[in-house]
Amino acid sequence: MSVLVARPSIVSLDVGDHWLLIDVSDRALTELNASAHAVFSAFRSGAGIDEVVADFTTSNLWAHPPTAAQVRDAIAMLRAQRLLVSASGPYRALDALFWLEAPNDPVGDAIRDALHPLAVVDTTATTAMSGRPVLVSVHRAPTNDTDMIDLTDRYEIAVDEQRILQTSTAGRTVRQTLAHVNTMAIESVPDDAVFHAAAVCVEGRRVLIAGESNAGKSTLAAQMLQRGHGYLTDEAAAVDPRGDVRPFPKSLCLDPGSHDLLADLEPEVGPSRTWDINPTMIDGAWVDDGGPVDAVILVERRAGSEPSITPLDRSSAARALFAQAFAFDPSHTAAPKIIAALARDVPIVRYVHPGGHDHVDHLVDWIVGQSRMARRSPGTRGAASIGTPRSARR
Repeated sequence: MSVLVARPSIVSLDVGDHWLLIDVSDRALTELNASAHAVFSAFRSGAGIDEVVADFTTSNLWAHPPTAAQVRDAIAMLRAQRLLVSASGPYRALDALFWLEAPNDPVGDAIRDALHPLAVVDTTATTAMSGRPVLVSVHRAPTNDTDMIDLTDRYEIAVDEQRILQTSTAGRTVRQTLAHVNTMAIESVPDDAVFHAAAVCVEGRRVLIAGESNAGKSTLAAQMLQRGHGYLTDEAAAVDPRGDVRPFPKSLCLDPGSHDLLADLEPEVGPSRTWDINPTMIDGAWVDDGGPVDAVILVERRAGSEPSITPLDRSSAARALFAQAFAFDPSHTAAPKIIAALARDVPIVRYVHPGGHDHVDHLVDWIVGQSRMARRSPGTRGAASIGTPRSARR
């Protein structure tokens, strides 16, 4: 559901008899009187028009409360100047907060559907987060009479009114918008180690599934969700300095070779090589709240091979984790220490498979079996267990 929000890039300054609004994205200035600014401020956290109208017409703050028509006129004026915009959200991607302004068409619907698991339910919980939310906007690209090509499916994507790219198809618009959300998420946690990995929860144990592109990470995650296991993330798994993997329930990204797994959830917007699937739409899937990393599985697709699981020694594990970590500045992050702790304390194995969808049960059986062994022998470490119980690590 869309609400009206005050554009996050607007800063208000009280200059005495009126308010000066500065758009930090382009330094544009707007003057408002006190009553208009009060209406603008009421939408800072997103609100319904009827709610704001009712608050202002019944408020004891005014000697002569405005009429409903006057409040609605002020709202219309603020919208005409794009000080207020209609948006959905707020959404949280790791520590990045944002609103989404998107059209009421199949492209906008597809983006909102993919972002639904990131919607903030308790907005009071966001007040402790550093930084301000941003406004991600998706609009149809402007056209003119001189255009020689069909721009029907061409869109522009902007953040706080600054255009970041233009797309040529509806499918690419959805994919590129979600890709930018991923970038914002990764950049929002500079003190974490973020891996090119999916993350799932199997019988209470949280497992990173890391590997190169097209290794089968998302495919394995999707198959585990189909079997009723928990979901944390796909493509970008953030591990904090405590060793906990954060929940980031973004859309699952499936390449053509895995489309048949979730054929009933084929996106309506296309064409796009990659499908972005809302994980909560998978029967039996659920979103985990995050917690200690109990194992890391490094996935490698090797044509003609037999499925195999090989434990890695600590040195090999550390090298492999560094290879799968997103770029970071080692002088300004705890990522190297996080990687070292994972290599030292968490079982890390290499899983080689030939491709296809017929081998996931082999991996799930191994995870479940090792998880049960860990519960029988909570003091063990290494390849014989999936980590140490939470109580022993806290």
